[in-house]
Amino acid sequence: MNTLINSSINQSKIVNAGFTLNHLRKIGHPKIIFQKNTLNSTILNNSKRNFSVTPQILNEFVPYGIKKNSKYNVFEGKNPQPIKFKFYYLKPENSDIAAVSLLSSKQINGKGLKKEGVVGWVKFDNEEAPVLKPWIFQENKDFYNIFNRVIKENLHTDISKRIQVEAQFHKNGWMYFKDERNKTNHGRLESAEDTFGAVEVKECEIIPKSFEPMFTYRILTRRGLFQLPEALHNKLVEEIQNCCLE
Repeated sequence: MNTLINSSINQSKIVNAGFTLNHLRKIGHPKIIFQKNTLNSTILNNSKRNFSVTPQILNEFVPYGIKKNSKYNVFEGKNPQPIKFKFYYLKPENSDIAAVSLLSSKQINGKGLKKEGVVGWVKFDNEEAPVLKPWIFQENKDFYNIFNRVIKENLHTDISKRIQVEAQFHKNGWMYFKDERNKTNHGRLESAEDTFGAVEVKECEIIPKSFEPMFTYRILTRRGLFQLPEALHNKLVEEIQNCCLE
């Protein structure tokens, strides 16, 4: 069962509240939009839907991890647009809900995969692997914590030449870190669902661990699953292998 959510907050109210990406440049510090505890949770959720061009659908799947030596069928994941990495659907027997994993069955190798290591869950309508889309997917908030931690701990290194070049150009202040799945509309309101967050730059260098996640970001949109820079994605896979296999 799923429910399509419609927002009750109009765009003009959001703009007046100072939530647009361009307004943040004038503020100097983006925590009014990045920290959840600064506003009522209902307002935040409604605001997130206003920022998103992908319909917000709340699926009611029962979250689960993969138990050690459990039996499940493995399908290669299907993304709406070309993607640089592979992901997998791990579908337990007698279930129509599969776990979406960045690890293959070979990488899991009979071990258990904790719930935190699961990207989310996807519904199968038949025996064919579905294309991953928001209306058949449930995001895993526990995975999102690992996701943000990996970004925070590694973004200031030379893990992405593009980010380093942007920091050189930006020089000082807060700089946005955007998902590579969206090649258009950079800096515009409708791309807020593709903005991981922001990092602080000082004298053309990223301040270590200054990354602040953005509450409007979506792990999956109509464009597909997230796309990190390759080296950072590999760090994420490594972190899942180190802390989520048992």
